[in-house]
Amino acid sequence: MNFGIYIPNLEEYNPSGASFEQATLRELIKANHQHRLFVFTNSAAPQKSDPRVEYVSVREFRLSGPRKFMLRLGSVVSSLGLKLYGSGKLKLLRYKCQSELATTSLNRALIAHKIRLFWHTFSVERIDIPYIYGVLDCNHWVHSYQPEFAPTAHTWTTLDLNFRQVIGQATYLVASTEMLKRQIIQIHGVPEGKVRVLPFFTPEIANVESAANDQALPDIPEVFLFYPGRLMSQKNHVTILYALKVLKEKYGLSLPLVLVGGDAGNKAYIFSKIEELGLTNDVLYLGQVSFSNLAKLYKKAFALVYASLNGPDNFPPLEAFSLGCPVIASRLEGSDEQLGDNALLFDPLDEEQLAARIFQLHGDPALRLNLIEKGYARAKSWTARDYIEGLLRIVDEFAKLSRSWDDDFLHISKKWNLLMR
Repeated sequence: MNFGIYIPNLEEYNPSGASFEQATLRELIKANHQHRLFVFTNSAAPQKSDPRVEYVSVREFRLSGPRKFMLRLGSVVSSLGLKLYGSGKLKLLRYKCQSELATTSLNRALIAHKIRLFWHTFSVERIDIPYIYGVLDCNHWVHSYQPEFAPTAHTWTTLDLNFRQVIGQATYLVASTEMLKRQIIQIHGVPEGKVRVLPFFTPEIANVESAANDQALPDIPEVFLFYPGRLMSQKNHVTILYALKVLKEKYGLSLPLVLVGGDAGNKAYIFSKIEELGLTNDVLYLGQVSFSNLAKLYKKAFALVYASLNGPDNFPPLEAFSLGCPVIASRLEGSDEQLGDNALLFDPLDEEQLAARIFQLHGDPALRLNLIEKGYARAKSWTARDYIEGLLRIVDEFAKLSRSWDDDFLHISKKWNLLMR
């Protein structure tokens, strides 16, 4: 069976890379299965020697300007003709023109290569073939008040409509926790058998080699707290800042905080809070860093402080586990599924509790060592290989289901239904 996956930019693909897409592609290529793997990308398709993998550049399936013009013209002419003559041939012409105009480059590429099942990792794009969709979260419903989700009512409605359409049409949905599976079923009314649980695997950033263009890290404090995450409201940097102030005033402990991550609209506010709380000399912001530098920061940090309001599925605690960095993380619904008893948890809205957890860890070296050992064990318990083995079980199941039709059946039936209106 032809099975497809989408990697947006293969030019940046690193065989030892640590992103979700890089790790899953690496394991898919190595995995033992009977399917033909197609990798679709927006970049130029590389020449590879593996006979089980074919790389396809989606750019080759974009409509040219003249082609778009002719399709629009055909759509208008056939619509006018239908009003006058009502011909079945004109209805088919209108369908062909409107369908090709509405079809994305990715969709055209999938159909051209007769992909039976496509793995939609986390992108939200409607396609016309059966697909597996990885649902990251239902946060725009659970946390609809957050400005990233609802700057306007129209934005939220558009996001929700697209999300519902993609989820509703999916053949399978993949959730990373049982809690997320319950949310998908409750919020979107999805049949339970459609949702499969595959926990997030531990990112493999420990093995990422330094790139030639990596920037050297500046002087870092010897002991520091670490928080990687884009500067946005849902990451809840402010609770950490208030906790640093409590640490100073209540416990007499001063620990610097190192932040990494790009600005997602909240940088100015966060820095105004840093100044307001008198923490200008206690916070070091490094912006975006490479995977290799990210790994170095985890290894040097006293602890990861992960204060996100959203989750419970987040990659940084897993990254920290794999690199010997103790984790202090938000206590969220379902966080026990990902973190277990391998982290110190706190109420993400309670800076007093967070300060107490940091002070507890700082004063108990044995506890810190225990968390490091537990983190290593958790990191090894579910890998990218385990994830892909679970995914391929879904693919194998669909391969048997799809024996009942040929590659062109879906598209033929769509044309027939349109002509019968």
